Amino acid sequence: MALPEDLKLVFKQELYAFEENKKMRYVTSIEQIGIEQGLQQGLQQGNIQQGQIDIIEVLEVRFGEVSETISQQIYAIQDPAMLKTLLRQAITIESLTEFQQAIAQTT
Repeated sequence: MALPEDLKLVFKQELYAFEENKKMRYVTSIEQIGIEQGLQQGLQQGNIQQGQIDIIEVLEVRFGEVSETISQQIYAIQDPAMLKTLLRQAITIESLTEFQQAIAQTT
């Protein structure tokens, strides 16, 4: 059911006045969904980045400096499950060369 045009105008004016008084804005359902999706994507990207950082840190602790090539290969991986697998391998693998081979097999 739609409001008549004159009532729509009155509603918009009152809503605007209310928002100004409360210094808050009405968020539609669609906007709320967009906000939630954006937050979810941000959290997921943050988890991916943390996984990448964790792998490199484990490799640095175990083997010293990690080459730029290996770092770039790790940062290219965006799959959380793959990053988890590589983190476990970084903890147990014998050398950086073997780890680089593991990356090649995983990707």
